Amino acid sequence: MTTKKASPYVPAFLRAAIEGNRPLQLTFNDVKDTNILSTSSFMYDASDAPLKSTQQLNVDWSKFQNHTFFMSAHTKVNVAFEQIINGFPFDGTKGETEAFFEKLTGFEKWVFDSFPKYHGQLHFSGSAFSETLPTAGAYIVTKDAAGALYPELSKNRTGGSILNPPVDSSLSIELHLNVPTIQNSRQIICQKHNMESNQGFCLYLAPTTITSSVEVGFSVYSGSHSLTVPTIIEKGQFHQLCVVLNRESGTHYLEFFKNAESTAVSKSAYTFGALDIDASDFLIASGTSFTLGTSTVTPSQTLSGTIDEFKVFHSARSAEQQRKSLTRSMFAQPDMKLYYRFNEPGPPLAYTSTDATNAVVIDSSGNSLHSTITNYYNYVGRNVQGDVTSSFLRSNASLDPKSKMIFEKEETVPVLFPAHEGVVSLNTTLLSSASLYDDANPNLISRLIPQHYLQEGALFDGMKEFGSDDQNSAYGGAGIPGQGKMSNVQVMLSMLYIWAQFFDEMKLFVDSFSTLRTVDYDQNSSIPNNFLRDLFRQYGFHVPALFSDSTVEQFVNAENIESDNSTSERPLRSVQDELLRRIIINLPGVIKSKGTQHSIQAFLRSVGIDPDNSLRLREFGGPTTRQLSFARENKREVGTMVEFITSSFVVSPYLTGTRVEPGYPPLSGTLVYNDQYPNGISNSRTDGLLTSGSWTVEATVKYTPYHIKAMTSATQSLARMCVTGGINGGVGLVANLIAVSSSIDPHVSLYLHGCGTPNVKYLEMRIPVSREAIFDGEKWYVSFGKVRSDAIGSFSSSSFFVRIASQNNGEISSEYVTSTFYQDRKNEQEDRFTVFSAYDTIANASGTFLAFGKNQAITFGNTIYDGFLNNTDFTPKEAQTLDFSGLMSDVRFWSKALSDKEWREHVTNHNSVGVQDPTVNYNFVSTRSGSFERLRLEAFKKQTQRRAIATASIGPLGSMTFLDFSLNNMHLTGTGFPIDRDTLRGEIFDVCYISPYFDEAATNEKVRIRSFLDQANIDQTPWASQAPLYEIVKSEEPTDDVRFAIEFSLIDALNRDIVTMFSTLDSIDNAIGAPELMFSQDYPDLETMRNIYFNRIREKLNFKSFFEFFKWFDSSIGTFIEQLIPKKTNFKGTNFVIESHMLERHKLQHLTSEAYIRDVSKTRLRDVLLVQQVAGSARKY
Repeated sequence: MTTKKASPYVPAFLRAAIEGNRPLQLTFNDVKDTNILSTSSFMYDASDAPLKSTQQLNVDWSKFQNHTFFMSAHTKVNVAFEQIINGFPFDGTKGETEAFFEKLTGFEKWVFDSFPKYHGQLHFSGSAFSETLPTAGAYIVTKDAAGALYPELSKNRTGGSILNPPVDSSLSIELHLNVPTIQNSRQIICQKHNMESNQGFCLYLAPTTITSSVEVGFSVYSGSHSLTVPTIIEKGQFHQLCVVLNRESGTHYLEFFKNAESTAVSKSAYTFGALDIDASDFLIASGTSFTLGTSTVTPSQTLSGTIDEFKVFHSARSAEQQRKSLTRSMFAQPDMKLYYRFNEPGPPLAYTSTDATNAVVIDSSGNSLHSTITNYYNYVGRNVQGDVTSSFLRSNASLDPKSKMIFEKEETVPVLFPAHEGVVSLNTTLLSSASLYDDANPNLISRLIPQHYLQEGALFDGMKEFGSDDQNSAYGGAGIPGQGKMSNVQVMLSMLYIWAQFFDEMKLFVDSFSTLRTVDYDQNSSIPNNFLRDLFRQYGFHVPALFSDSTVEQFVNAENIESDNSTSERPLRSVQDELLRRIIINLPGVIKSKGTQHSIQAFLRSVGIDPDNSLRLREFGGPTTRQLSFARENKREVGTMVEFITSSFVVSPYLTGTRVEPGYPPLSGTLVYNDQYPNGISNSRTDGLLTSGSWTVEATVKYTPYHIKAMTSATQSLARMCVTGGINGGVGLVANLIAVSSSIDPHVSLYLHGCGTPNVKYLEMRIPVSREAIFDGEKWYVSFGKVRSDAIGSFSSSSFFVRIASQNNGEISSEYVTSTFYQDRKNEQEDRFTVFSAYDTIANASGTFLAFGKNQAITFGNTIYDGFLNNTDFTPKEAQTLDFSGLMSDVRFWSKALSDKEWREHVTNHNSVGVQDPTVNYNFVSTRSGSFERLRLEAFKKQTQRRAIATASIGPLGSMTFLDFSLNNMHLTGTGFPIDRDTLRGEIFDVCYISPYFDEAATNEKVRIRSFLDQANIDQTPWASQAPLYEIVKSEEPTDDVRFAIEFSLIDALNRDIVTMFSTLDSIDNAIGAPELMFSQDYPDLETMRNIYFNRIREKLNFKSFFEFFKWFDSSIGTFIEQLIPKKTNFKGTNFVIESHMLERHKLQHLTSEAYIRDVSKTRLRDVLLVQQVAGSARKY
C-alpha cells in the first residue's frame, strides 16, 4: 500500500494563525468551502504576505494612464465585461465565488464594483375573487428538471428531478413573505402536487376577511394520509417563514418557524414513504385543489403578496441556520435544491419587449431550475411605442423599509444582464474614455509591430481590414447572465493582447516598489498594504495584530462585526490596514514626542480613539494641596451644530407650563392640591409663564467663510422671542438679538418691545464689538435675559442683560457684557405692560416662543400693535431683521437669570448646564423653594436625525424635529432645510470642565514654576507665590513618582456628565466639608444631588460593550503604547477600573464616645467590631 506524499503547501491563513499574527478563533470548519487551498488565493494571506494580484495595489483604476501601457484600453474594458457577465458564479458556492473574485485583475475588480447593483423582491398580484381557475394573476411554474431552461448555461444539465426529497431526506421551504393588509380568499404560496395520486406538499393562506392577520398552513399528503401545521402571521410586514417536513427520526412530523422561532409542530405524526411527484411542476403563487383526509382544499385566487429569498432544502433547517439567513443571502450548498433571490431588475433586459428574458427568474442553488413569471406582461408599463419600460412586479428591496434583507452584500447582487440599460451605459462610458486613450497611447502593442502583419492577419481570419469598427465595437449580447458576447478579434491581435496584459500587470508590480516609502491618506499613490508592517519594523516598532480575537467572518468577510448575522461595509482586515496607514503617517510626530503623554495621545488619535473621552492617562503624584477653583481639565471633543440656510426656520413651543414649584418667584395665584405634585398646582394661568420670573436665552453661533459669503444681509438675527396676539392678530416680535458685520460700526444689539416704560416704544441695548467678533469663523456664546425686579430690590424696574463671549482652548478670550434697567410693571397711563410677565388678549394670547432663521411668517407694517418690534412706524429697520445663515448649537432657555459664574462655565464648557446650587435649580427639582428657576429647554445637540425629511409620505419635505435634551418635551420644529445633505454638522469643540477627580493625587504637570513677579501669573497658578522664592515649604512639597497607568472606566464618562450640573465645586465642597457632618453617617446633600442627577439617566450603563472595547485595546493597542513609555516609568498597564462615581462617597462615621481615642486605635476598634459582625460571636478558649 502506498500513501500520497503530503503537499508542502500550508495555506497562509492557517500558517499565520499558528504563528500568532492572525485571528486565533479559527477552525477548519471556518474555512470549509472557501478558496483557501488555492495557491493563487490572497484573501486569507497574512498581512505581510507577498503580492499575488494587482487588486492588492493602490491604483486609481478610473484613469487608464495609471494601469494601461501596452494593452488596448478598449479591449481591456470588453474583456472585463466578458469576465464579469459570463464568469460571475451567480449560482456558485462560497469557494467558487471567492475563486472568481481572486482571479480578477485590479481593473476588472474596479469595473465589477462599478456595475449596477439590484436588491430585488417579487410582487404577486392576486387574481379576482370571482375566478374559479386562478389564471390571470402572476405566478411561477418551475419545471422540476435540471437545466430544462437555458441548458447551455446550466451547471446541472442532467434533466433529473431535483425538488422531490428522497425517502430518507427531510424537506424545508424557506421564504420571506409580506401579505398585504386586505381580505383574502384561499391562496397557495407554493405547491408540488400529483393530481392522480393526491400526493405532494403545499404552503397556503387560509381565507379571511381580517386585514391585520392571516393563517398560513403547510400540508404534506400522500393519498388519504396527511399532516398539517398552521401558524398566524401579521399582514403588512415581512416574515421569514420556514416549514419543515422532518424525517430525521423514525416518525415524521411538520414544524413551522416564523422569524427563526418555532411557532407550531404538527399535532400528529406519520411516516411518509417516497412521494410520487417527480414529474409534477413546482408552482409558486398558484396551485390546484388537493385533498386532506375527507376535505378538499381549493384555491380561489392566485397569491397576492411579496416574496423574497425563496429556498428549498433537502434537510431540516434549524432555527440557528434560519437566523443566519434572516437578513442576508446565502451561497449554494449541497442540501439547497432551489434558490430564487428575485434580484432580476425591471425591464428592459433584452432588445425586444416580448423576449422571455424580461420575465426570467434565475435559480441560484446550482441546480439550474430557472423559470419565468407567467402573466408577467399583464403587469408592465409601456411607452407610446409599446415597448416595455417598467414592471409592477419587480421591486427594489433596498428602498422598502419593511424588507428584512438589510445585510445583503452589494457584491452578491450585480446586474449581469448584458442588455440592461445600466450595464450598457457603463460599457459605453468606459469605452468612450478608452478609445480616446488608445488614440493617444504611443505604446499600444499594435503600434509596436509592422502594421502589414495585422492587415494580413485580418484577411487570413476572414475579417475586415484591421482597425475597422467591428474590432472596436461595444460589448454585446441579450439574455441572462452568461450570454454576453464580445466582438471578434483576429488571432494575431488576440495573442498580442495576451502578452500586453501580462506586460501591464508586471509593470504595475514594478511601479509599486517606488511607493514602498510613501505613506499618505491618498491610497492611490501610497505603499501597498502588504508592506505596511515592514515599514513599521524599519521605524523600530513591533505592531501586534489589531484584531487578534476576531473570527474569519469578521476579519475577511465583513460579517457579524457589529452584531450577530450582520454585514458591514468593510472587513476588519481593511480596517486594520487603514489604521496602520494612519499610524505610520503620524509616526514621525509620535517619535519626536516619545516619552510624553502627547506621543500616546497622538498615537491614539491616529487609530480613531479619543484619549480625552474614551480613557484616562494617569500620572501619579502631584501637589499635596489643591485649590478647587483650579481643579479643571481640558479636552477637545466632537459635537454638532445646526446649519441654517436662507430658507431655514426653527421655532420652539410656547414657553409655558404648569406652575408646581413653591417659593420664588412669588405666585399670582395659590397652589391647589394635586395627588401628582406634592405642593399642588397653581390656579393662576400667569404663573405658568416661564418668562414671568427671571429668564435667560443662550446659544452658540459660528459663521464660517462659506456662510459669510452666503449671507444675504450683513445684519443677522441670532435669536428672537415672539408672541401671538396683537390688535391685528398674527405674530408679534418682542425681542431680537442682532449682530452687525461692518468695517465701520460692528455691534451687537438687543431690541426689546416697549414694556412698561412711558413714551418708550422699544429699547436698544447696543454693544460695540471688534470687527472680528461673531463673524471671525470661531464659536461665540451669546445670551440675553432678564433679572426680575424683586430679585434686585426694585419695585418696577427689572434688569435686562446681554452677554457675548468666545473661548480659546478652554480660556475665555473675548467677552462683551451690558445690562440696563427697564420698567417691568404695568403702565397705567398708557395701559402698557411687559408681555413677558402676563397674558393679554391684545399683546400676548398664548405666551412667548423662540424663533431662529429667516423664513418666518411675520407681518411688518404701521398697523401692527405699537408695542411690537414689527411696527414699522416706531421701530428701526435693524430691529426687524430675520436673516440668519450660519451654524448654531446648544440653544437653551432658562426660567432663571444665569449668574456670572454660571454663564462663564457655560462658555468654557458647551455641555454644561451647571448651576450654583443643583439641589434647588437643577432640571429635575420641582419641590424645593425656588426650584421654578431651572433649565426648561435644551436643543441643537447630537441626535439621530441629522438630515431633513426627504420623503413626502413621512412628513413635510425639508422639515426636522430638534429634540429637547432637558427632557421637558419642548422639542423644536424646523422647516426649509436641505434634503440632500446633513443639517447637523460635526464640529470640534474646545472644552474646559470641572475635574471630577479634584481629590485624587494625579497630575500631568510635573514641571512647575513656583514663583512669578507678575501678580496675574500668580493668580492663575495654584502653586505659585511672589518671586523670589528660595525654599519650598515642607508641607507643599509635591509627591511625584514614576507610576503611570491607562485606565478604562465607564464611570469616568458618567463623572464627566455629572460635573455638567455644577457651575462651581462650591456645592460639593459644602456637601462633604461642612463641619457639622463629622458625626453624620453619610452626606445628605450628596445623596440629594445623586437622586436628582439620576433622573437624567434613562437607560442602564452598558458595561459589557465597554469591557469588550477594553479587551481589544489591552491586547492590541496597549502593546504598542508600551513601546512609547520611557524605561524609568513604572507602567502599571491598561486597567479596567471599577469605581464609585463622584456623587457616591463612603464616609467614616465619628462617634462622640470615641473623641479621646487615637485614630490608630479607632481603626483597630472598627476592625474588631467588623470581624465580630461578620463571624458572629467570638468564643473564649
